[in-house]
Amino acid sequence: MADFVLAADEIAIHNKTLVPNVEDTVTFPARFQIGDPVLIIHPGGVEPVYVASGAQAATVAGARCRIVFPGNALRLDDVSVVRLISAAAVTYSVEST
Repeated sequence: MADFVLAADEIAIHNKTLVPNVEDTVTFPARFQIGDPVLIIHPGGVEPVYVASGAQAATVAGARCRIVFPGNALRLDDVSVVRLISAAAVTYSVEST
């Protein structure tokens, strides 16, 4: 499990690799307001990334998770904490838009 907390002057993390079946958490700084959109980018690989927000845990194929297929992105609104997981070692980026 990796926890990334962005500093006040940061807007993104890039090219992070998920450990298979282990959740990563990305927390945006307090200066971001609820409502600021967040973009999750999954540039490639063979498995999708599952995404949850807030206190909700991300689980592989979880019924409470959104899915990002390889080569795609997902925009979320009203989040300050993003949780990601995959069944494979895939890369991702998370940024405020």
